[in-house]
Amino acid sequence: MNNDILTVYDDNQKKDYKLLFVINQEYQYIIYTDLDNDDLTKNLYAIKVKSLKDNSNTIPITNEEWLIIEKTYNKLINKNA
Repeated sequence: MNNDILTVYDDNQKKDYKLLFVINQEYQYIIYTDLDNDDLTKNLYAIKVKSLKDNSNTIPITNEEWLIIEKTYNKLINKNA
């Protein structure tokens, strides 16, 4: 099993993604992309969960949280750092 693969179930359909990183704050924000994507600036997705141990229930991400995610991610990849 590959630890950097995230499996998402949407409408009972399973799809695998490449896990990029997790922002740990009050909640966990999981950032991921398509398996074949090698561009760290395109096709990015994020989900918010209460716990990485039980991430079956996602929580909506607010506009403010999206800005925090974007800022943190850009710093990480040294884009606009």
